[in-house]
Amino acid sequence: MSGFESRNTTSRTFQVDGVFKNYVLDRVVEVVVVSEALQGFPTSVRVGRTPINAGEIVAIRSAYPSAVASVSDGKLEVHQGRENVPNNATVICYFFAPISTSTATSGVQVFHEVTGELLFCASKKPIRIVKVVDGHGDFSLDMTRTYATVLLNQYYRLITSGFQQNGSSTKTIQAERSLVSPLSTGLRIAVAVEIFGAALGPPQDYQPSSATSPSVDVARHLIIDVTGYA
Repeated sequence: MSGFESRNTTSRTFQVDGVFKNYVLDRVVEVVVVSEALQGFPTSVRVGRTPINAGEIVAIRSAYPSAVASVSDGKLEVHQGRENVPNNATVICYFFAPISTSTATSGVQVFHEVTGELLFCASKKPIRIVKVVDGHGDFSLDMTRTYATVLLNQYYRLITSGFQQNGSSTKTIQAERSLVSPLSTGLRIAVAVEIFGAALGPPQDYQPSSATSPSVDVARHLIIDVTGYA
């Protein structure tokens, strides 16, 4: 063995070594979620947006069912459920990035064995992984701690149907997404209807009933411990 290594006392897995950079907390942002109308549909989605930097990992938590919907063009978009969620509810977003610098003057620091880059600093808050969970259901956790989830695989399903009547067409759409919400015993990840509505259009817009395949068969989330992080 060469260089520095730190292992978990129970599992003996690596925690810190002299090669790989640690991801550390960069910032915490509270995103306000508002209703946003869908053009042509008598319904809306609950959306919040905030900037995200390249290479960052984001974990979210909220008092209400929430999900990361997309990351594109430097923007993170989060959605919340439609049922029993108040206006201007929030999603707390924890952004983690590879450690780069530190102003600490004491405590443990680890530098790369060859390049000398900073890999770990005890003054920074690292990303603390608890476990990966697959699918939907209730997941038990130690509720003396605070948790957030990182989206690894999103379950998303879009169902459309249409029919013609009196010289026009009607199209209905339903979107399902896996949302994360807190429980007194842990976390719940459940499929919820995010969008449901109908729109009128010209006859050429008519489409027969169809249902897309889900984006993935099984949702996957990384649960992390953010106790004391915000």
